[in-house]
Amino acid sequence: MKSTVDFLEQLARGFDVCACSCKDIFSSCKKIGFGVSGGADSMALLYSSILLRKALFGESGAHFVVVSVNHNIRPREESLGDSLFVQDFCKNFPHVEFILEELEPGTVEKVAQQRGRGIEEAARFLRYKIFQTLIDEKKCDYFCLAHNQDDQLETLLLRFLQGGVDGLAQGIPSVRDFFLRPLLQVSRKDIESFLSQEEIDFRCDKTNRENEYLRNRCRNLLIPLLDREFPGWDRGVLSGTIKKRWDNEFIYSVLPKDFWKKNTEGGVSGSLTDFFSLHPALRRRILFMGFNLLGIDDRVPFHILEPLISWETGILKGRVFSFKDIELIVHNESLIMRKSIHRIHEEGFSLLVESAGTYDICNKKITFLSVADTTSSSDEIILTFQEKYFHAPFIIRNPLPGDKVIFSEKKISVQDMMKSEPYKDRNCIAVIEEIGNPFVSIIVLS
Repeated sequence: MKSTVDFLEQLARGFDVCACSCKDIFSSCKKIGFGVSGGADSMALLYSSILLRKALFGESGAHFVVVSVNHNIRPREESLGDSLFVQDFCKNFPHVEFILEELEPGTVEKVAQQRGRGIEEAARFLRYKIFQTLIDEKKCDYFCLAHNQDDQLETLLLRFLQGGVDGLAQGIPSVRDFFLRPLLQVSRKDIESFLSQEEIDFRCDKTNRENEYLRNRCRNLLIPLLDREFPGWDRGVLSGTIKKRWDNEFIYSVLPKDFWKKNTEGGVSGSLTDFFSLHPALRRRILFMGFNLLGIDDRVPFHILEPLISWETGILKGRVFSFKDIELIVHNESLIMRKSIHRIHEEGFSLLVESAGTYDICNKKITFLSVADTTSSSDEIILTFQEKYFHAPFIIRNPLPGDKVIFSEKKISVQDMMKSEPYKDRNCIAVIEEIGNPFVSIIVLS
């Protein structure tokens, strides 16, 4: 079992990896932000930083700004309780300022719907917006986050399973702009051991044990299997990541940096001849350079880009490749990339239906009729549309990742259903989500 001194040395090395000397970062002229949820990782980061600051500068040293975000996606007494726990902890130490940021209930769900990427991603997106605002308002020199080695391994596994091989080049970065992650080389086991030795309490998020989210399934199901059946897999993954990063750095060093030129349509364009003169490995990265220039951070599925990367130019001329709000157009002389203005689902839509009537969804009129419920004596309102029956109130909205339907007594994702007839035109698809039903129904907007 490592001692507290050992843990503080690990933290100091973590700051060194972030290119920040502890004697500099914890000096009295600095202001350091911390994102603290109340969980083991963030509590260990905050408390060990307090100890390290005291060891270097006594009762003076850097001013800490601790931010706790209540996303209001769990029961309020639980999520607010986490933030108040952090607040009470901070009162015990000098030069530690606590700030509570609360999101209005429903905010995360609304953003998840707009971005089409799920609750976890929306919460992270909003959380980082709050962090960035506080960095600006409080004039923080740095902002520390508590991602650890286990988080890194989970991220690398998820990116591999999702086909994101470029993500293996780095995983979670130790430094990004003002954000530092000094615990990235520290295991969760060492973190919990440190807290136990120091008798520091922490909060447990019950949702971490639920396997609804992909990351939780990786953490709770896949990693224990790898630990049991493939000892040492984690060291292999981490060393492989270093090698992949070296390869990636070389490949990006030989890319033509001036390939993309801004055009009058607000997009970018490049020479088709130059594009197809490149090796497919470089073509793929050229496309992602274009996405970055347009501020596109959606993960574009490889099967969308694969023909453009692999096929010959003559076969592709005149083709348009589309994904969400992205369009790639293959002209005779040039390859054009732009954001499309013709997709109706990119901002998302949602409407609560409580009674029969005609509703306007994405400039389309749909009518729900009330029908008698002969199977129940309850006061439920039964509505019908396209010979399908729904229990009101329900939500009609755009499809989202994770939506599932029951089809032929099987659970099938809506995304898989939309790949086949009659669901090829995604702009005409909506789903109905009945309150309390984990499965949705697909409807076609006429």
